[in-house]
Amino acid sequence: MTVTIISIIAISVAAAMGAIIGIFKKATGLSFWGAIVLLSAAVALLVAKFVPKENGIYAWLMLGVTVGAIVLFICFFGWLKKFLEKRIKNAQEYSHYKNKDKVDENEAYILNAVDAKNKKQYRKLRRKRRKIKESSGAWGVINRLLGFIAGGLDWLVAVGSICCIALIFVEVCGIGVIQDNAIVQELLSSSAWVNLGSKFAIDILIIGTLVIAIRSAFKRGIFHYITPIVVIAMLAGFGYSSWAIASSSVCAGIVTSLQDGLLVQLTSMNADISAIVAKVIITGVIFLLSLILVIITGIYLPKLLNKFRDNDAFYVLDGVLGAVFSLALLLVIYVALGGVAYTLSDLEFMSKFSSYEAQSAFANCFYAFNPLASVFVNVPIRFWFTY
Repeated sequence: MTVTIISIIAISVAAAMGAIIGIFKKATGLSFWGAIVLLSAAVALLVAKFVPKENGIYAWLMLGVTVGAIVLFICFFGWLKKFLEKRIKNAQEYSHYKNKDKVDENEAYILNAVDAKNKKQYRKLRRKRRKIKESSGAWGVINRLLGFIAGGLDWLVAVGSICCIALIFVEVCGIGVIQDNAIVQELLSSSAWVNLGSKFAIDILIIGTLVIAIRSAFKRGIFHYITPIVVIAMLAGFGYSSWAIASSSVCAGIVTSLQDGLLVQLTSMNADISAIVAKVIITGVIFLLSLILVIITGIYLPKLLNKFRDNDAFYVLDGVLGAVFSLALLLVIYVALGGVAYTLSDLEFMSKFSSYEAQSAFANCFYAFNPLASVFVNVPIRFWFTY
């Protein structure tokens, strides 16, 4: 019981630290990641109570509802931040014009003090000027209050998730030295872990990564991936083209000259090897010259794409395509990992992991209720663990 209380206090302290940071950063400076993850997990848990546990139906419905909830909450908190920013800006503008006469009067007194060379009066008026600030009013208080809540939830979810995943890892992997420790045993048998932590841990981990993937991909956009793809394609193309040119009849004379000249003087290679070395040298020279175009593309293509992203409509379209691509890629990875892992579910060492998956409302979509489970049945992986 003592260990459980200490753990709860430690997580509470982490949440308090996040809340304090949130007060200073304010809601408009936070991502609301923790709130989005918790709300999406709660929706998944609620819906799971009413969805029939059947392969295909359960997985597709849970995936649709949970991903939809994630997108909905991301959009809602994004709108909330924009709403707060607009209200705060209006409040500051009102405060500015409200205090404009005081500021102008103070400026006049400062100028008079400067003309009179009265440094004492000048410093006094300057201090007074600093106190006349643009106030955010009640919206500023709300901004800090929401920042307090959002910051606390961010740290609570982050630290709590790390602790829960660490406990699952220790128990699933059967790390005896750690698992047999009295403190770890007490945590694993505590009611907080059995009734709450073990049920939400894997769900929150997966939902958390989905939230991060969608948010970051929307901010960067799908065109963010174009530059590295174009550069890699250019490098591969120029590399192949350079070798093709070096091997063609166009460079036959240069190859012969290198064989009969420089290579003969430096080494005693036979004709076949010296011809290959000569072609490699020519390929390297052509490729290095081609790198100039690659460098120019790598520098200016991102700038050109950023110009397009200055347009609001293009920014939204680019962000949505990027989020869809990132989400689809991550879901494919989870489906593949879950499908392969489920083929081993009947093995003894997977029993603990399967028990955690069975308690999860959302994570089980990729495991026991994986809609593509049949694809992974014949993956040649079981013999690694049954030999």
